[in-house]
This record gives sequence, structure tokens and C-alpha cells, in this order.
Amino acid sequence: MDMLTIGNDFGFGRYVRSSPTLQSGFSWVGSFDMSVKQWLRIVRSGNTTTTFTSTNGSTWAAIGSPVTQAGIPGTAYVGFILASGQVGSAPLGYAQFDSVTLNTGSEPVVGAISSLTAATGTSSGQVVLNWSSASNATTYQIERSTEAGRGFTKIATVTAPVLSYTDNCPQLNTTYYYRVMAFNPGNNSAFSQVASAQGYNPFAPVGSVTNVLATPGAKIAEINLSWNAEPNATMYAVEVASSAAGPFYQLATVEAPRLTFTDANLPAGEYRYYRILPSNPVYTGTPSAVVSSMPFVPTSLAGWQYSTFGTTVYIPGLSGNLDAPNGDGIPNLMKYAIGIPLNDASGNPLLVPPTRMPLVGVSTVGDVDYLSLSFVHSKLATDVRTVVEVTSDLGAAWTEFDPFLPANQISRTDNFPTVGLETIVARDIQPLSNSDKRFMRLKVTDLSGVLQVVGGTQIDPAGGATVTWNNPHFNFSGSDLSSEPFEPVASVAMTPAQGATILDFEASSGFGAVPYQLNASGVLNPSPVLSTDKGLKVLSTTVGTVNAEWRSYDMATNTLGAPDATKAVYVIRDRSSGTPTMVSGTQGLLATAATGVNGGVYLTFQRHLSKFSVVINSNADNYSPLVILFDGNGLPIRRYYFGGVGWGQATYFGIASPNALIRSVWIGQNGGNPALVLDDISFVPAP
Repeated sequence: MDMLTIGNDFGFGRYVRSSPTLQSGFSWVGSFDMSVKQWLRIVRSGNTTTTFTSTNGSTWAAIGSPVTQAGIPGTAYVGFILASGQVGSAPLGYAQFDSVTLNTGSEPVVGAISSLTAATGTSSGQVVLNWSSASNATTYQIERSTEAGRGFTKIATVTAPVLSYTDNCPQLNTTYYYRVMAFNPGNNSAFSQVASAQGYNPFAPVGSVTNVLATPGAKIAEINLSWNAEPNATMYAVEVASSAAGPFYQLATVEAPRLTFTDANLPAGEYRYYRILPSNPVYTGTPSAVVSSMPFVPTSLAGWQYSTFGTTVYIPGLSGNLDAPNGDGIPNLMKYAIGIPLNDASGNPLLVPPTRMPLVGVSTVGDVDYLSLSFVHSKLATDVRTVVEVTSDLGAAWTEFDPFLPANQISRTDNFPTVGLETIVARDIQPLSNSDKRFMRLKVTDLSGVLQVVGGTQIDPAGGATVTWNNPHFNFSGSDLSSEPFEPVASVAMTPAQGATILDFEASSGFGAVPYQLNASGVLNPSPVLSTDKGLKVLSTTVGTVNAEWRSYDMATNTLGAPDATKAVYVIRDRSSGTPTMVSGTQGLLATAATGVNGGVYLTFQRHLSKFSVVINSNADNYSPLVILFDGNGLPIRRYYFGGVGWGQATYFGIASPNALIRSVWIGQNGGNPALVLDDISFVPAP
């Protein structure tokens, strides 16, 4: 047995044994640089074996002298043995064997590969290799390294007569080195010379972005960022810090071509500093100039709570409407309405002075005395309802009246006691002499849980200059019970100047951070945001109120069901991520469905309408919306049916009523899970 082994001094030794236990000779070759691959060869001719070593596979040096051993069997066995090289508890060595061939003498010698070229390809990361043919070769093995003389690993084998290979490099902007060896079943050539190239790089160096802007966001506790495009960038990293000097850390990444980012749920009263770092898969640019902003704080109760308590999250005992954290018995809601901050400029609790509290007195109008109430009102508190209530018996019901009507006022002093406030003295609705005793109080109601009309805002889901009604397939069914010449409207400008009211639920007060969504099947998950069992009133200063409630509808008898307090109309967010999104906005109205029942949203208007439109968003596949118009007596006057609306699509329904018969509208579907979400409801009341 002729055996090669790695010696203790990192060289090769040769053992010749006539049996597994008897050593008949040893030849030490010497130390080698073991970081360079070593080639080993044992050649047998009859009973004589000769052992060689090489560093390149072509130039061989004998290890010792040829050894002849009598009685060697005609069958040759080739194998590999790995041992520690020491007796006892020495650690095991390790080795890697590759390019193993067994030449029985029947295969011809493989010729040399005389040339190898490496060139940059035409697709990302590609290097194209070409080499000369080697005589008697059947396959070619390609090896690659990131160093010219070491670290090569096999990446592919091709079958002759193929003399080329296209490599997809692991990294761009990196030089790779290649070599090729030719084989047949019994022999192999030496390695070719080494050739190098870089993979094709489709990316250009990246600079810096310009015109970075940071502004308060559109919703509470948000900051909006925008920037100009860097032509060679595919990604933008948004970096943030608490000071202009840093340190900055990565907040998010934005893929091109998007050039905006919204930083949300931020603490109040703190500046945030941002910079944008553009990049692509190969190059990273330089950071942009630093910009800063504070989060958006709306002039609303939610904004007052956010700026006062630093968060939009409800803190029990502290930030609730009826909480009085200063211990003065005056709840937060009242302080907001009368313009009293919770803390002074130094952050200390501010107690309300008696002169700022509502004060009951007696005022004389003509020769008649009235009980009067003097109070300060914040002109920014438009999302609360402030009324005065009176009664002659504390055990009886209170009667409210509007203190902002001139007929109910003794006086109204603007910007007093300071700018943004007003002082109102309201009088009782009856003379003081009409009752032996009289009681008066100020009542403030939070309306942030009620959807607010966006005053003076024109909503256009298509992003143009008008609200566009597109009625793709009006499949009319049912009876027209009136002579009203209803006209489906394709496109019309709906602006507040025309008397239009547009209900945009996305921009409505109090719902900017609602987390609930629809799941993929169109049902609420996990629970409703806002139940309107008693009707949802949407306030407007020009058209009164709109009432939204759940009702069923029997198509066979054209009968509208009564309001059902066990079901509800919900305000919901858009469907869950990863599924088709609603076309218009991210919030809307949805009515729960009942099995086998046509359930929908029933909208009742304070006045008759001359025009009405709605965006109907489908959150399930092939659902057929129904729109039914009713007159002031609650009788159906027209019914519209739409063909199947695709998943994630929206239909813009618009109708004109020249004689203004429309007083209420029902919008729903044929049973099943809730799938229709209503948004951007627009209407023009009759003159």
C-alpha cells in the first residue's frame, strides 16, 4: 500500500506498507504553503508505485523513489483516509479533496487549454468566459475566486464541445478571477491561465437629493417629508435625529419612484430632524441637507389633548374629557371650550381663576329682567357643541338654547379677554318673573366622535378639478313611482360655492388613527370602530344634519325596514394590507349584513336634494350595489341596480333631481358579508 499523508510540519509524507500494520518505508517531502492547493498523484506500473506532488497540476515532483512490492493484487483500490496524525487525544485534522480522477491507462492524455478570456456581459452581474479547446477533453471545469492566485472554488462544469460560460457574479462592482481545467474520464489538463473581469453593472454612481421638505402632516401627530428624485437612485433611506448635529439613524426606506414619507404617531412639541440618503444596489450617495419640523397639531379637541398631554393615546385619569388632572374639578373638555390651558408657560398646573368661570347673573333688557350667563368661549373650539341649559326645577328636564344666536345674547365681545377668545353674555329664554326660581348652566359636548363635514373642501377621488360621477352600467330594475325626470350624471363640478356638501370620512375629525380594517373577505376585523345604533349625525353649517342608520330593504315589496338597534353602521378603515385597496380614501361607512337580508346604509337629509353622489367601494368580488331613492314621506321613488363590481374597484354614482324629491337614500347589497364601503358622499340641497 502506497499512501500520502500531511505531516505534522504542514508538509507531505509518503508511507509504503506491505500490510496495514507494517511500514516498509517513509519519505518526507517537506513543508508547503498549505493555503495553496496541492496536487497529489500515485502512479502504479505492475507492482511498482511512484508518488508525486504538484502545485499546479502540470509540473510534478516525485516523493522518494519508486517502490516495488511483490504480490500486489491486479485490482486497484483508491480511497481517502483522514486522521489526527498522532496517537492519543490529538485533535482531528481536516482536508478537502476535489478533482479526483482515476486513470486506468485506457484514456488519452488531455491537452492544454491555451487561452482563456473573461469579459463583462450585457446583463446585470454577468461575466462571459471563452477558452480554447483542449484535445481529448470531454468536460471543462470552471473555477472562480476574488483573488488572483488563491481561494478558487468550482462554480460550473460544461460538456465539450462547449467552450464558453456566462457567470452571474454574486456582487456587482467586484473583480472576479477565473480558471478552467479540461477532463476526460481518465485524465485532466493543467489549469488554464487566470482571466479576470467585473460583472456588468447597470447602475451609475449616486449623488444627493435636493429640495428636501419637512412639514407638519395632514393628520395629527404626523410630519410629511418630500424630496426631488436622484436619477440614479433606486432606494431612499429616511434618517432621523433629535438634533441637527445627529446622531442620525435609519427610520425607514422608500423605493423609487416614490419621493414622500410620513412619520406618524410622534410626541407633541418636539422638533424632528431628517435627512435623505439615496442609494442603488451598488452605490450609496451622500446624505441630503438636514430639515426639521414639528408634528401637525390641529385646532381641535384632539389637537388640544395632543399638545397638552403629548400623545394621541388616551391616558386614564389624565387626558379624558371628564378628567380634571389639576384637581380643580374643571374637566378637560370645559377647559378646552373656554380657552384655558392645562399648564402655564413653565409647565406648572394652571388653576382656573374665578373670573374665567361661567358666571350667572341678572341682566335687564328694556325693563325686563332675565337670568343671564357670562362665559368665555374659544373660537377655535369648533368641534364641540356649547349650549346653555335652563330649568325651573332641578328635578325636571333641562331646556337648552343656542347662546350664539344674537336673539339669545345680551352682549358678545370679540377677542376678549385675549385674541382667539370671545366673551358672551347669554340671556334666559324667559323673563325672570315667569318663575319663582330659575337655574342656568353651560353644557359642552364633544363632537369629535361625530363625523364632521370638511368645510370648504372639494373632494375629488380622481384627483382632478371636479367630483366625477362615472356610471358604467346602469341596469335599471323596479318601478319608477314618480314622474321625476331623474338623470344619471356623468360628470359635474361639485363645489361648496354651489351649495354642495361633501362628506369626506378620511379627513373627518377624530378618526385619523383608527386601526380597525376590513379583512380579505370584506368583514370587519376585529371589531367595529364606531357603532351608530342611534343614528350617526354629520354636522353641517349649511344643510343641517345627515342621519345614517342601518335598515333592511325588501326588494319584492319595495319596503324599507325600521332602524335595527341590534345592527349598526360603522366607520372603518381600508381593507388589510396585501389585498386590493379601496380606490377612494381610507375610511368610509359600512353597514353590517344579515344572512338573507338586504342590509344597507340609510341616509336621511334635513332638506330635499337636487343632486346626490357617492363613491361605492367594493370589498368583495362581483357584488351588486343597490341604490334606492326615497321622497319626504319615506316612499321609494326610484331604484338602481349595478352589475357586479370587481374586487377593490369603485363606482361613482351621481343623480340629478330637478324637482328635488329626494329626501333619503338607501345603499346596500343582496345579503352576504358587508362588502360596500361608502365614501365622498356629495349632495346639493334644494334651493
